[in-house]
Amino acid sequence: MRSSEQKPDTIVVRGIPSRWFAEPLVPSKASQMVTHTIFSVFGKIRNINVSSDDNQSDEADDIKGDLVSGLNCKIWVRFETYDDFYGAMNVLCSRSMQKEGSRLKVDYDVTWDRDNFFRSSQQKLSQPQLKERERGREMKRERERQRGSQHLLMEHSRNSNRLHANFDNARRKRFKVYDMKNHFYD
Repeated sequence: MRSSEQKPDTIVVRGIPSRWFAEPLVPSKASQMVTHTIFSVFGKIRNINVSSDDNQSDEADDIKGDLVSGLNCKIWVRFETYDDFYGAMNVLCSRSMQKEGSRLKVDYDVTWDRDNFFRSSQQKLSQPQLKERERGREMKRERERQRGSQHLLMEHSRNSNRLHANFDNARRKRFKVYDMKNHFYD
């Protein structure tokens, strides 16, 4: 299948209050973890991005636009499969959202990603950035290998110490040790 024939896998949701997707400690900013938890109901998620939806305020009046900046969020959710994407689109399209325990009802926009947000962000990296990223991955793998070998050495050392300690304990149990003051130790 050619890249021009790829099925869409990313939905874009705009116009939802950020605080609905926020963690309790930071109630004004939408959290990727909370958003992931909510959207994972529709299927396996490959990638997710949450940002404030400042374009939403451009459509409002100038006076009102200053007041609502950052209140809404824009969410990109890239699913593992087209079927998960399709199911999410079917559920979310042409609906309103209301948070449990709130009277506020929101009409949001949901579309599929025509701009290839996640794919284009990968392509925007320059060659030096890609090389730096690969070098970082190689260094991480090397550190993991070193930790693994250190862990094996430490485990070998522990096992030999245990054997030595067990041998000493066994010898103490078999023989009574006599010290200079004529006291016996068990």
